[in-house]
Amino acid sequence: MTDGPQDPKQISPSDRFKAMITSAESATCGLKDNLLAVMTRDGSATWQTVSTHIEAQLPGAGEFATARLNAILALIRTISNGRVAEGK
Repeated sequence: MTDGPQDPKQISPSDRFKAMITSAESATCGLKDNLLAVMTRDGSATWQTVSTHIEAQLPGAGEFATARLNAILALIRTISNGRVAEGK
């Protein structure tokens, strides 16, 4: 590990792509896609049903898909934990 930011030339293209697909913006888009998929399938959705839907995709996912799915799951946990803390 290094201290501080790395020189962009030292970051591999694979790591740059992974950073892009796991960004907050990408995770938010992925969350919306999966939320709509669950709502279309079930007629409604909860954080738990969306998480289950995403977790079901993990076993066959490759490296990049796994990274993106994990970023989306982290976003769901952050949002749902915030809602629980607020008492909603």
